Amino acid sequence: MKLTRVTKLILVRGIYAAHALAAIIYTSRELDTVDLIIVSACMFALTAETLFTIRKSSGEWKWFLPSVPIYLTVILWCVWKLEITLLENRTYVMNTTHDCVTSCEGFNACPPDLDDCPTMVTH
Repeated sequence: MKLTRVTKLILVRGIYAAHALAAIIYTSRELDTVDLIIVSACMFALTAETLFTIRKSSGEWKWFLPSVPIYLTVILWCVWKLEITLLENRTYVMNTTHDCVTSCEGFNACPPDLDDCPTMVTH
């Protein structure tokens, strides 16, 4: 019976860890930032919580599962960083395109396909 509990415990924590690690890797590739190392420390906390729970005599936590807030911290931080970066890129494109369109004197003065106006930001 205890083996089944430990198997379930490791399986659930393993799924949390795999998804959190995938989010960290994806975010680090998209943003090319080093500050994800701080978030990676949560992975050590998740591992420590798993080992502590396995050694605990009564098994799984009854009302509170510490691995869930640790998992949510990693996922929400990655989503937050990606969304902020996307917002900054969209704001830059909107401002640049708006400046180009409003700088035209009239319809005849605007370039026919707006090649002079940037439409995408590439970093």
